[in-house]
Amino acid sequence: VDDIIAFINLGELKVLADPNLGGVSYLWPVLSSVLLLAGVGWLAVDVVPRLVESKLLPRVQQRHHDVVLTSLLCAMAVGLMAVCHRTKTFPLLGAFLAGLSFCSIAPVHHVWAHQVKRIQYSLLRLFYGATIAFEVPVATMWTGRIIGRGALFFLAIAGKFATGFTVGHYSAHHRSHDLQNFLRAGFAMAVWGEISLLAGFQGLVDNVIDEDTFGSIVFAVLLSVFVGPWALRWRLWHDRKADRARNWAIEKELAVEDEEGGGDTRYPHFVYYTLDISCAAKFGLLSKLVNVAVDHDLE
Repeated sequence: VDDIIAFINLGELKVLADPNLGGVSYLWPVLSSVLLLAGVGWLAVDVVPRLVESKLLPRVQQRHHDVVLTSLLCAMAVGLMAVCHRTKTFPLLGAFLAGLSFCSIAPVHHVWAHQVKRIQYSLLRLFYGATIAFEVPVATMWTGRIIGRGALFFLAIAGKFATGFTVGHYSAHHRSHDLQNFLRAGFAMAVWGEISLLAGFQGLVDNVIDEDTFGSIVFAVLLSVFVGPWALRWRLWHDRKADRARNWAIEKELAVEDEEGGGDTRYPHFVYYTLDISCAAKFGLLSKLVNVAVDHDLE
């Protein structure tokens, strides 16, 4: 969802950069994005996977599946990016919709792992190195004004940290688990990535922001890159330490009960189970399963 919002904002930047547009034109990127997400999104979820798996792949030899799927994915990405450009939406939304169309097709995961991943990181370094990296004002960004504004921009990270409210067990008996999950999700989402840099770069190219503002954005992104992973690492270490201490206390209690003859000798230690579920995916399914397990003291 945050990437979709970022794509819409990038489309708004393109409109703001055009002095000949105004009024209702500012709403066009939002409207066209919503329409594309509704129309192409329905095709991506319900139509394209069914056609590819039931109609196309059975007619193609197994050894040609990788080539066919890769070609279709690339062709759809290029086509949808062109449509997005013509409708005043940021082109990367088209690439997102193309990926959404194929993400539920099982053979595509094999294609991605064996064909795309080998060149993925090299292409990413080439793309961002040839665009954003060359525009970073390394020599001039270490001024008090840029650092101060960057620190203020960094405060917006509270919006991403608030995603921690979407997880948890929401039970009066497991408030500690709610806090753990909130902090874990918040720190995990706290890192700003390539979309933030791309938005700043796009604003700089379109003369919507100046070089000092772009430097402040880069500084805020760098802060998130350092703070987020270290905070998450500390939180996970703290939770593991607390879990070990709690488990050790329970083990000692069980040992004392066993020595006194009042313990249950059948299960003197923890019992761990693996639950393997195969069912149709639905929104909120995982949260409901976790809540049921926790309500029955299966942590």
